[in-house]
Amino acid sequence: MAEAPAEAPAVAVSEPTKAADEFLAKAKKQAKEKPAEVTIDTHIETPSPEPSKTADKKDEGSTGGGESSGDEGSSGGSADENDGPSNSGKSAGESGSCPMSYYGGGDGFDGKQTANGEIFDTNKLTAAHKTLPFGSKVKITNSANGKSVTVRVNDRGPYHGNRCFDLSKAAMEAVGGVGAGQINGKYEVQ
Repeated sequence: MAEAPAEAPAVAVSEPTKAADEFLAKAKKQAKEKPAEVTIDTHIETPSPEPSKTADKKDEGSTGGGESSGDEGSSGGSADENDGPSNSGKSAGESGSCPMSYYGGGDGFDGKQTANGEIFDTNKLTAAHKTLPFGSKVKITNSANGKSVTVRVNDRGPYHGNRCFDLSKAAMEAVGGVGAGQINGKYEVQ
């Protein structure tokens, strides 16, 4: 007769204080009934989160990509003092795809301070991302038409829906997505 495969035991998740209170109550009961045989058997595991890829924000220098003579497929935009080599460190090579939108097209953000302290200029090739280090260079490609542009992360966001990047209006124009307002794009940290 074949044996049934062993199943993983079910684990009940409860608040640590409730479990601790139950163990304490059991120990007190044992102490009253059998003082010589008091035992407390506790084992509480607290999962520790894995460190974020961007938790270490030390400037480790450029890992490549920042020395090119221009942005591939970009149209317009002007260089500024923050357009130097990428500060992406260990994030270089990270890639994926997701919905992307833009900001700075009359929505009141142009001229406001970004999360890294500089003034937002919708005519520069910049982007907002939730976790990439400021200064990271990211190649953005519009999946619908293949147009690409390299942007520099200088802000945080987006905080709506499932989008992963908010591009400046100039960056969105470079990939041909201003009319739609949102694109499905691919990204690669340089």
